[in-house]
Amino acid sequence: METRLPRLSRFSNLVRNVIKSPHIFKRDDDSSRTETSEEPKIRYENTYRMAPDESIAIKIVNSIMKNTILEMVSGEEEDFLDTEGRGFLCTRLSDDIRQRIKAEYFNSRFRIIVHVTIVQENATISVGSRCLWNDSTDTHTSVTVPFGDSVIIATCYMLYYE
Repeated sequence: METRLPRLSRFSNLVRNVIKSPHIFKRDDDSSRTETSEEPKIRYENTYRMAPDESIAIKIVNSIMKNTILEMVSGEEEDFLDTEGRGFLCTRLSDDIRQRIKAEYFNSRFRIIVHVTIVQENATISVGSRCLWNDSTDTHTSVTVPFGDSVIIATCYMLYYE
């Protein structure tokens, strides 16, 4: 009578062969299997900074915002704002202002949000904003630039992230 190996022992042999293989696997954060490399992974320590190294200079931010607006609208006609160009101009202005402020404060942990509005000069407008922030680190500024029969209002919020 021939003895058969139980199924469990076949599985055990398979596991032993896999364990003996030259590849070592580990689980990543996303629970997918990846092959380990010989070099150790660099891990950075948290800085635990609760306050910014330097504060934002509002005068510099205001001048950046005003200069950007003046550069963008200097070559444009006044009737440019009467057509569909208002939305496009608002988008370009907010992107350019944000990029220039980030270039000035490239090493900081401030998140920069820029909101640009174009309204007619004789129109009545009320703009409100509500934010949850830290009064000691977070700030905002606003610039108003006249352009023909319209007014361009740019507001920049600078929020510090620990």
